[in-house]
Amino acid sequence: MVSGRLLVTAAVFGASISAVGAQDASNAGNGTFVSATPFERRNPDYPSTALSRGQEGWVMVSYVVSETGTVEEAMIEDSSGVESFEQAALEAVQRWRYAPATQDGRPTEHAMVKTRIQFELEGKAEGARSSFVTKYRRTMELLREKDFGAAQPLIDELEFGERGNLYEDAWFWWLKYVYLDTTGSTDALAKQQSLQRALGYEEEYLAPDQFVDAAQRLYASYVQSFDLRAALTTFERLRDAKEARRSDSYDRVVERLMPSYEQIQEIVRGERAVKMQARVGEFDYWVHDLVRRSFTITNVSGRLDVLDVRCRVATRRYTPVPPNSDWTIPESWGECGVYIKGEPGTTFEFLEYSASAPAQVSQPAAAP
Repeated sequence: MVSGRLLVTAAVFGASISAVGAQDASNAGNGTFVSATPFERRNPDYPSTALSRGQEGWVMVSYVVSETGTVEEAMIEDSSGVESFEQAALEAVQRWRYAPATQDGRPTEHAMVKTRIQFELEGKAEGARSSFVTKYRRTMELLREKDFGAAQPLIDELEFGERGNLYEDAWFWWLKYVYLDTTGSTDALAKQQSLQRALGYEEEYLAPDQFVDAAQRLYASYVQSFDLRAALTTFERLRDAKEARRSDSYDRVVERLMPSYEQIQEIVRGERAVKMQARVGEFDYWVHDLVRRSFTITNVSGRLDVLDVRCRVATRRYTPVPPNSDWTIPESWGECGVYIKGEPGTTFEFLEYSASAPAQVSQPAAAP
């Protein structure tokens, strides 16, 4: 029988919560930075509607731990697409308390904190329910027949409430990508998000062939949008996957992508700048892990409200966001990401560059 408690699947942060990013003491600049550590961290309440449906999911939340140990600027970076889980995760995180991080023994902010909260029911059956399988197969059949009008209602039913466990979530988002791709959608962000969510689990829920196909398509999407950090991470996940190695295409795909992966590594280590076309997404933010220490925001179409520079040992906020301005981040701040809040749909160019060659732009070749 299914019960409504969160399973303990813990990494650093405990029940159903796994932390991404630096959590250990490290040297920064001329001093020592010690990460914030949680001491009051209540698990989210399992949403009653999701519980009654036997629904599972996940949410990736990022936030800043203040000098007093409170959680600030909590935001959703991604999720399995269930709004009740997103709300429950945000409400829980905002109540957490930490022993603050310290720099040379003095309390300081800890900014690059990312936490994955997984809502998983004890006793939940593994695999897909027969009702899900029936709709999945019927949708695929309709897409092959190019009967898109009949396929759309089935996609909507599965997206808005008829998905159950994490296995079904992964397969739905792969189906959503196939639907968008087959219908000729030009919404690259929606297709990218579908692939992200299909692969957004610690376990490889997709079958080996589908996992390899989804990973190479997501990698190509990141290369085409010049999100180099995400491209590297996606290739490495494919390369290191265990179950996916059973696919007949695994070795061939990894070998074909390797030259592009190595080229991106050279660009990251090199001097030439990288330009991205960016767009504020559904959570009112655009989030990006930096590969350079300097960047510029330009050609804004829409409205940008806030720029947060969140680094391992420091954070800065700029509001409003001044157009065509340059930012340079000290090396001593460690790994950094930018969080740009604005009106959903706002587009802009984001240029990362080396201080020694800001005008030279380098773009990797498209993945084969």
